[in-house]
Amino acid sequence: MPRKSRSTSSASDSDASTKGPLKKARVDNNGKSRSRSSTPTVSEWPEYFRKLEATHRAINTLYTFLSARKHIAPLFQTLKVAVEAQAKKEFTLKDAAAIKFLLPNNVRFDYVDENDLKVYEERVGSGPTLGKDAANDIFKINESDHIRNSQLLLVFEFVEEDLKKSIPKAQSDEGNWKPKGRDLIKMPTYSTANMSKLIGKRNNRFAEATNKFLASCTATGLCPELVILSELESYVPNQPPQIRHSPERDLKTVPYPPLVPRERQSIPEIVDGLTSEDGYQGQIVENGARVFQAQAPRFGDLEFLISQELADALYTANNVTKFYTHQAMALNDIQNGKHVIVATSTSSGKSLIYQVPILRALEQDSDATAIYIFPTKALAQDQKRSLQNILKLMPSLSNIVVDTYDGDTPKEERQRIREEASIIFTNPDMLHVTILPSIDNWRPFFRNLKYVVVDELHVYNGLFGSHVAFIMRRLRRLCASVGNDSVQFISCSATIANPLEHMSKIFGVDDVKVIDDDGSPAGEKHFLVWNCAYKDLNEPSLGRKDAISEATQMLVRLTCNGVRTIAFCRVRTMCELLMKAVRQELISIQREEMIDRVMSYRGGYTPQDRRRIEKDMFEGQLLGIVATNALELGVDIGSLDAVLIVGFPFSIANLRQQSGRAGRRNKDSLTVLIGDAHPIDQYFMQNPTELFEQPYADVLLDLENLLVLESHLQCAAYELPIHIETDEKFFGQSLRDLTLSRLVREQVNSVNSLEVYTCHPRFLPMPSRCVNIRDIDEETYAVVDITNGRNVVVEEIEATRTSFTLYEGAIYIHQGRPYIVRDFNPDSKIAKIERTNVDWTTTQRDFVDVDAVEIHAMKPITTSTGNLSDTHGHHVIQYAYFGDIKVTMAVFGYFKKDAKGRIIDAVDVTTTPPVILYTKGFWIDVPDRALALLRDKNLHIAGAIHAAQHMIITMTSSVVMSTGFDIRTECKAPEKEFASRETARKRPARLTFYDARGANTGHDSQRVSQWGSGMSRKVFEFLEVVLRKAINRIERCRCAYGCPECVAAANCKESSIVLSKVGAVVILKAIMDEDIDPDMIPEGPEGNLPQNKKFVETIIPVEGIVKMANDVEIIGVSEVSRNKDDLFTVKVESGSQSSNPFVVE
Repeated sequence: MPRKSRSTSSASDSDASTKGPLKKARVDNNGKSRSRSSTPTVSEWPEYFRKLEATHRAINTLYTFLSARKHIAPLFQTLKVAVEAQAKKEFTLKDAAAIKFLLPNNVRFDYVDENDLKVYEERVGSGPTLGKDAANDIFKINESDHIRNSQLLLVFEFVEEDLKKSIPKAQSDEGNWKPKGRDLIKMPTYSTANMSKLIGKRNNRFAEATNKFLASCTATGLCPELVILSELESYVPNQPPQIRHSPERDLKTVPYPPLVPRERQSIPEIVDGLTSEDGYQGQIVENGARVFQAQAPRFGDLEFLISQELADALYTANNVTKFYTHQAMALNDIQNGKHVIVATSTSSGKSLIYQVPILRALEQDSDATAIYIFPTKALAQDQKRSLQNILKLMPSLSNIVVDTYDGDTPKEERQRIREEASIIFTNPDMLHVTILPSIDNWRPFFRNLKYVVVDELHVYNGLFGSHVAFIMRRLRRLCASVGNDSVQFISCSATIANPLEHMSKIFGVDDVKVIDDDGSPAGEKHFLVWNCAYKDLNEPSLGRKDAISEATQMLVRLTCNGVRTIAFCRVRTMCELLMKAVRQELISIQREEMIDRVMSYRGGYTPQDRRRIEKDMFEGQLLGIVATNALELGVDIGSLDAVLIVGFPFSIANLRQQSGRAGRRNKDSLTVLIGDAHPIDQYFMQNPTELFEQPYADVLLDLENLLVLESHLQCAAYELPIHIETDEKFFGQSLRDLTLSRLVREQVNSVNSLEVYTCHPRFLPMPSRCVNIRDIDEETYAVVDITNGRNVVVEEIEATRTSFTLYEGAIYIHQGRPYIVRDFNPDSKIAKIERTNVDWTTTQRDFVDVDAVEIHAMKPITTSTGNLSDTHGHHVIQYAYFGDIKVTMAVFGYFKKDAKGRIIDAVDVTTTPPVILYTKGFWIDVPDRALALLRDKNLHIAGAIHAAQHMIITMTSSVVMSTGFDIRTECKAPEKEFASRETARKRPARLTFYDARGANTGHDSQRVSQWGSGMSRKVFEFLEVVLRKAINRIERCRCAYGCPECVAAANCKESSIVLSKVGAVVILKAIMDEDIDPDMIPEGPEGNLPQNKKFVETIIPVEGIVKMANDVEIIGVSEVSRNKDDLFTVKVESGSQSSNPFVVE
């Protein structure tokens, strides 16, 4: 990676001494190079190295003592005075540089901002006030209200590992639990033995590095002292320039960085550069490098003619002279009246497939209309801009109005758009909530509607996709009501396994053509699976570097060499931390001119900021962008050369979608998946072929979800009364029963009047506003930058995120720049942040509790003929419950963490209210015999519950068509489950699941329907199937401790760390009343959990029963059977009525 004018040699290179002019510095020892058969001792070293060893020994002892007792900032000047007093010799910058040269990965010798060290000063002077409330704490960061250019200080510290600390055992508190910073985090104390052990380890490491260096010099005949002295200047840090706090600049007015080449190297040359760096340790895993060959363009012919004006416009706007095969096939099918779905690669020219038919329709009929539907506003704006660029070149269509109609459209503009626009750009939410319910205002538009374009069709899956499918049926129904039965649907999608089935289900149409033969050109694509380097290659037990550190070095190297790169991060926090690290690295290597050429992009940024970033990237002003999956979809941000995927995304489909962002037309491209320390990442680091060979997954929809169907029937009946015989073709066979039971029959005024049904009064006045089609229905909060009186809104953040990011005293990162949260007012929905200069961050101290509140339905899992008995010989029937769920997300304080991730302070927060959501879900209490066996075998109970919950969620797809986000659970956090101190926060031994979609912050909200979203209710009804499949999946999986094929979930918010695979089997078998042989259960602790450590028990047996509703539904399971084809059949009975058997593969 780029360094500050430093030679590429170091003591860690075996051939370091063979470079450059140093070859002249040969040792003349009677004409022969000296060779040793054994490792020399310190006394045999040359005098220079003996003195350097004494200096290292002195600084090591002093540094260890200071870091253990005082937490004093490791300033070079502070250490210099003390070391000189102890070693009785001068300690110079070159001495420190020599130690850095010999131990490049174990020593930090650099300039840092003084505010990065402020926490050390506060810690020394805080005494008993440690853990004070945030209101008093935050103002110590900066004395004044303005940002000044802070001083840069030189530090020297060891960075390879920390002392093993022991925390005094605290008394357990069984009373009212009130976490306090000082009580929760005790100042660490260190034994003399631990200190001596670490000092000895560092001294040995220095001796090994020195011997290795001396041996390499001897082997090549070089003078060791001359070699090291010639390198020292490049290892003495140069003081970087001050951080600039000026506003963002217009990049068009800023000269292009002079050191950045205008033409990048080829991808093979770039890969060679990455693997020849000093820090390369074989990070590309075995079988983790693939090359996908380039593809030449293939062209097809249209079966019809387009106007010369349109042809000229396409050429001028997009340089189109011929159509690729997939474009020609799609356009021909559309011309023939077919519905079309195009599933080809990113940047394959899919947009032309829907632009050309719409423009031709407008040429032939100026009254024709079209709707473009996109899942995000950014995509809509991007495609609108592309269409307008073509329209401007067609004088005959100069009067055509193209406009956006979404939630940001001013109300005073909406009537004009309805009356004048020929093409509108919108999203499913606006269609559902505003457009369809206002049919009287849209009749002329719907009467002339020719085409409906739905881009990124693969996004519409699971529960969200089911909602969109019924919205499309409502749209078709309203068009038919005004005499328009000829609307054509055009869709584009990423590659999926079932495009024909998916499009047919979304739109309810049959005449669909799939276009998936991609004729567009593609450059050679290189894919690397890259595991993070070890902190010390000679001591792998120290662990690997974190993915952000590795991504920072790679992103800086690529962008500084003119490689236009996007780095994808899983979550917003990681995105901002990476952006912050990139800024710091650019400053440290004296490439400050590059800072404005790399930007972050994620949800929460204001629309204006997002548009500016997209524009700068598209125009080539940016060389790098750090993003969440907000840019995973096809927003055109210009040509990209490389994609860095920082941590495995939530699925292989996401991985391939992100990888597709690199490479335009025939240019070669690079994708690097950088593995994090999480179990999911490391699984794919060990099994990289699965990333390339796993087949594409089906996109699933559940059109049999009666709750979703009923909600849209209520909306449809409001838009236009339901007539059963007419409307069955739109809503299916379940329409009749739901209409008769759920809707209100209109009074018949004459004998010839049709029998129609209208919306139930409880959904009035606007049914669509009672049906949330996406996720939690919540408001947003404004984040205001008050630095120097700016008072500018920089972000808008969802309510559920505020507790975890906007607590007073938090370090809030925006565009990689740290801000401090000065004030957060939930009532006004405003948070005030102020720019600061710190290198430490804050992490919330929080908990998320998922609790059962009220039982609405219950069913036995074990039948009365089972053989399960309690300790008294009485038969025990295991029940599952369905009902109200309360999700509590609370932040009660935060940690300050330094650049190494060490906790340096704990602060209480009492002003941040918890976020509480109400939803529906189901739960199962863990049987006592399972808990007893887990304890007897010393297995981790919380890990067993967590693993069982993951497995059940994974297997819910056997009974409902859902994504991994539709049903959620309470994930177990490692910092809580691996704690050594007693805590009063105990969780019941219960498996709990809830509907993520449709949850609401108000307990009595009508948006929380009787059965929630319907997902967990359906799983609850057929839970036996799910449980049996879960047991089978775990037992058949050959992994030792859990993998993505069984109990490790890619979307676990706690990274699937707290897992006990064997414990999950015990719990699931106990629930299903299956025999468990204790002799077959291995003794704990599990190999994937911390060893030689006694954990505090956080799980307690369930006592009593959850409150019951007044009218609890009792569901009986009369039969669960499996045939030879592994098909399960479940017969359920509710009250006196028996449902039809439900068959699942």
